[in-house]
Parts: sequence; structure tokens; C-alpha cells
Amino acid sequence: RKSGPGSHKVCSQLIQNLKLCRHPYLLRYIESKEDDDALYLVTEPVVPLGSLLKDMNELDIALGLYNIALALNFLHKNAVMCHNNIKLRSIFVSQTDNLWRLGGSELITKFFDVKDGLVGDVIRAQSPECPASPEDIDGTFSSNLIHCRDAWMLGHLIIKLMVRFNGKADGELVKFKQTATKFYCSADPRKRPTVEAFLNSPYFKALPQQALIYSVEFLESITIKTDDEKRKYFRKASTDLFHVSSDLFEKYLMRLMFSDLIFADENAREYLLPRLLSVKTKRDSKGFYKSESYAKIMAPLLKELYKRRAKHTRLVLLRLSRWYIPFLPSHFVKDNLLPEILLGLNDTDDAIVMATFNALAVLTSFLGATTVVGSAMQKSNFYDAFPRGLDDKSLNQPSSSDPGITEEAFQKTLNGKVMNDSDLDSGKEYPMYHASNEDLIKSEREKRSLEFKKRREARKKRDSQQKEVTLMEVAAQPGPSVQNNKEGFSDITNHSILKKEKVPTATLR
Repeated sequence: RKSGPGSHKVCSQLIQNLKLCRHPYLLRYIESKEDDDALYLVTEPVVPLGSLLKDMNELDIALGLYNIALALNFLHKNAVMCHNNIKLRSIFVSQTDNLWRLGGSELITKFFDVKDGLVGDVIRAQSPECPASPEDIDGTFSSNLIHCRDAWMLGHLIIKLMVRFNGKADGELVKFKQTATKFYCSADPRKRPTVEAFLNSPYFKALPQQALIYSVEFLESITIKTDDEKRKYFRKASTDLFHVSSDLFEKYLMRLMFSDLIFADENAREYLLPRLLSVKTKRDSKGFYKSESYAKIMAPLLKELYKRRAKHTRLVLLRLSRWYIPFLPSHFVKDNLLPEILLGLNDTDDAIVMATFNALAVLTSFLGATTVVGSAMQKSNFYDAFPRGLDDKSLNQPSSSDPGITEEAFQKTLNGKVMNDSDLDSGKEYPMYHASNEDLIKSEREKRSLEFKKRREARKKRDSQQKEVTLMEVAAQPGPSVQNNKEGFSDITNHSILKKEKVPTATLR
């Protein structure tokens, strides 16, 4: 609301700077409107950082400080501007991605365009946790060192936010706070490091900060990354992300990791997505979530993913269905996933239909044929002819090598490659195949080869024994009688032998 000429000037300057300065971590301007009584400003949905600070841990604050420093570095290096108003009240948290935004833009100015009244405005804008810099108080401020004012304010912000972790025995954290106190808060502005040096601090390079910060930064700008950079990141991220807690992953990375852009990347499909969709168990530690929290976290996400209509995203979800469906509540799968999966049966794309049948095999083993197919379409077409005395329990259980469940039944991969038996025998690796699944395939192949070898040896032994018995029977019979038929040919017969099994020609010779 307009309360005087001064406030109207500040608001107008704020709106002008918000329109001019665009960066992912600067508060985003949407619209403004002015009438006789007030000036209205619309920005992206945010909340003040101070209202959420009590619920944040060290990694939350480390990521937030890094993002604020990225925004400052953009102002210093690209826009050649100084912020002049870095404090807790100038920082907000986005409600869309939970990342910090730098506001308080009413005092932003060009490096070499400092007006006479700006120093006074800066001094009046300071709060108790961040006093005005010594050069602003004693009048020795120089426009050649204007970025040092931001460094001074950033140092006090670090001390304010990190004071909660003073008792933590972390070497990098201790050094980080010492650097902020000794250098960024130095009375001599010439000793204050640049914001770019702050971004290269060893504290941000150590785990787990590095895994979280680099992942957010990389995924936010993935559209400008090269194929080689993507390959290196996804191979490394499949292990580095295990240093990030599931709460922080859900808060900052889930939205980025499960975007359609990630599903379209071959390296992400091969190295990262199978792990993110898997459950961490005692037998398989490669999953990302524990079974106790898996359904709570993944059920809403999978419901949203199945609402998408991007073909490549649906193909990945269907082909990886065996890794997540058994760990979800049956009522959720029946009500939310089954109707979406059944849509694939009517699709015109062969790959979608094939992947849908694969997912339906998994659903049948999980929900039962009556739920998947429907009782109205069911009838008994086969009768039980299993040999008596043999155990048929294993026959009714889906095998790990069942082609209706495993990905080996597909001859098309997501990239259009054809996979046949010779490829499997050669051990050739294809995307979308989980390591534990490959072990099962290899074990099953070796088992079948051993069984075939045993059957072949048993058949050879049985044939050899049969030949010996036949030779003994021939030797015990009387000699053949010779009779001349009408055509003048000799007919050699042995009536006793003809009553038995036919003797192989090689035996008579």
C-alpha cells in the first residue's frame, strides 16, 4: 500500500529490477498492477525462509546457500551488478521445487553506477544479524570494491544459518565457518573473496553435500548438457545418490529425476531408473528405498507417472514393472495402475502392446487372473494330467526365467534394437536389464545346460545297454532257415526273432 513518495519509489525500483534480472534462483516476477491506493506485485509462489528454517538440516542449508551464491555470481559476472541487500528476510523458498530464491531486489545497482544516496539506503536496510560493512560506516566505500559489500553480507548470513551446527564434529563444516568469519567478514574489503571462490569451497565438494548439490544443479540445466556429460553423471549418480537421505531425495530430486527428459535418456534408463524404482532388501541392496517406506513414497509418484502419455515414459514403466508392482498395496495397483496398463492393449504401437503384455504377466502373478482378465471372460480350457506322485507346486509358481515376466521375451528394446538368443548367449549387455536379473538369466542358462547334458548321457547309456541285450538274444536263437521263393531269391527268416523287437541292421551284420 502506498504510504508516501519514498515507499512508492522503492516498490517501483523493486519491480524494475525483478523484470530486468532473470535467473533460476532469483525471485521470479510474473505481473504487477498499480491503482490510486496500492501497487500490486505477483511473483512465483514462495514462503519466507525464516518460517521454515527450524525444520531444515545442514544439507538443506548447504544447498540453499549454494543456490543463493549462484544467483549472486550471476549478478556479479554476467549482469555486472551488486545486490546490496543479502539477509534472511530477502530469501524465500519456492513452493514448486523447495529451492531458495533471492529477493530483496530494490537495492540492486550496476557496479559503476553507484548513486550518492545508495550507501545511506544500504545502511538503513541492515538488520542486527548483518550490520553495515565498515567501509559504509566510515565513508571509505569505493565503487571499485562494490562486490565486497555482498561478500560481507554473505559471510554474516553463513554464520547466522550455520550457528545451529556448532557442536557437529565435521572438519569441512568447521573450516567453512572459519572461512566465513575470517575472510568474508573481514574489516578489510580487499581480503574478502569473490562469490565464485565461495562456490568452489571444499565444503561443497565433500559428500553428501556434493551428491545433492551437483545433482540439483546438473538436472536443472540438463537440456544444455552434452551426451558425454550425461553419460558420466548418470553412471556416477547411481552410486553417489545413496549418500542422500530418502527425505532429501523426495524433497529436491524426485521431481527432476522422474521427468520425461530423464526417461528419454539411454544412460538414465540403464544405470539410474532401475535403481530408483527398486526396493532395497537384504538380498538386493541396489534399490534406493527401503520396503517400509517404499509404498508411501512411490505410490503417489507412480500414479502421476502413469497419467502421462509420453510413449517412451510408458515403455520404461511397463518394462520395469516387475521391480515395483510387488511392493505396492494390491488395492492401489488394482484401482490406479491396472486401468492405465490395460490401455496399452488397444495401442497401435507394437512396442507398447508387447510391453503391456509383459506388465500384465506381472500383474497376474500379483493380483490373480480373475482380477486382471475378469471372471466373465474366464473358462476352463485345460484339464489336469500331471503325473501322479510328482510335485506340481513349482509348476504353478512363476519362474524368474519365465519369458512372460522377464524382459528377455521382448525382441525390441526401447531404442529399436533386436535381441535374440544369440545375443543372450554372447552375454551382450542391453539397457533396461537389472544386474540381479542378469544373474538369474545366467544361472538359469547354466542349469538348463547341465540338465540337457545329464539327459544326453543317460540316453547314451540306455541305448548302449539295449544293444547289449539284443546281441545276447540273437546269439541264443537257432540259425536261420533258407527257403527259395518263386522268384528264385533266397528268403532268410528267423521266426523267433520276428516275434520280438526288430533287430537293428548293424546288429545282424
